[in-house]
Amino acid sequence: MAAAAAAIVAVAPAVLVHTPLRDRPLALAFAGIDGSITSTAASWRWVGGVEYRDVVLRDRSGRAAVFVPRLALDRGLLRLAVDPKSLGTVRLVDPEVLVEVRGDGSSLEDVVAPWLAATARPVAIELEVVNGTVELVDTVHRVAWRLSDVIAAGSLQADGSLAGWTAAGRLRHSDGAAVVGHPSAAPPPGEPVQLDRATIPAAAAAVLVRDGGWSISSPPAAADGGRTITLATNRLPLGASTIVATRFGQPYVVDGIADLRLDVSLDATGRHVAGEATLERFAVCD
Repeated sequence: MAAAAAAIVAVAPAVLVHTPLRDRPLALAFAGIDGSITSTAASWRWVGGVEYRDVVLRDRSGRAAVFVPRLALDRGLLRLAVDPKSLGTVRLVDPEVLVEVRGDGSSLEDVVAPWLAATARPVAIELEVVNGTVELVDTVHRVAWRLSDVIAAGSLQADGSLAGWTAAGRLRHSDGAAVVGHPSAAPPPGEPVQLDRATIPAAAAAVLVRDGGWSISSPPAAADGGRTITLATNRLPLGASTIVATRFGQPYVVDGIADLRLDVSLDATGRHVAGEATLERFAVCD
């Protein structure tokens, strides 16, 4: 009987992922969202990691707002059960996000704002994003911009503070025709995604050299609380400032092309900026 019970426990994760209980952990993790979250497949392991495939976050009308073909955690069910507030490394592979911006908010904020307000305490997490795409639609000016090739890594502490982080990608005009939630081409669950933080800096550098490339990073804060932020761009189109102007009600936008290499230091004495900026066809518009 003991052997039979042990066998049942051992195979339980492989069985449960084929039942409606598969999405229960996702629903609990995002309890309070104004919408729903589902997946098409998953791979659970007691030891060695948890994976989900084709995770879709939808708004209340059922339209997809976020689509993640592959979501992988490097911690198994046992560690997550013992310490649910420490998720370890979580990697999002090829995520797609659609954000429609208006004067009083955005479509993504509508979905996640109730969840953020209801979250009592943040979790400790090492987050990695690989090859992400964000479609930004300005509903007021009727223009769209696309963040593509997005790669990011950051450490969120249990107290809600950010440790070291970096992000990079490309910013370009878009036709606004992106569809979030197409079928995944990622390998099927059961083939673990290798989590390697060392790939992030190299990928960020490769993205930066392309037109519209940008990179922003910050090492962990110093002992006195000071922080340094490094910003670099390569022919970044400033016309995307319409997104910010619409969302925050700014009366002016900027346009042109920017090449930036800036170091921003934040400490008790204030904010200090050093570096260089080259602007082409720069304009300030109403």
